[in-house]
Amino acid sequence: MSGVTDPRVEAAARAMCLSHVEYDDLVWNGMSEKDKRFYRETVEVILKAADAAAWQPIESAPKDGETAFDIWVTSKEGGYRIANVMRADEVWVFDLMEWPDEMVPATHWMPLPHPPEAKP
Repeated sequence: MSGVTDPRVEAAARAMCLSHVEYDDLVWNGMSEKDKRFYRETVEVILKAADAAAWQPIESAPKDGETAFDIWVTSKEGGYRIANVMRADEVWVFDLMEWPDEMVPATHWMPLPHPPEAKP
């Protein structure tokens, strides 16, 4: 693992550690790098599994025209993600344009992630 940690992994590793310890951040800060690496690697496996499970078959995507989500589109060049898409019946809406179903070869969709917490 490189010296740079995904912020999600770091936050989840700290939360995982502190969830079964009766102390505060001092426990994490005083922990050996080997122990921190254990938590980070465990969380990384968990997050990858959760991310993979978030992609659902396109047939189950919301069609209310109000719920935004991401889609996975396949083409001859490979696959790519399109963010903040809405679908109303058989029409896809993204980039302020409407596209008929047959022009968007989407295979999967996933809900948008939770927004960041607002800090006053």
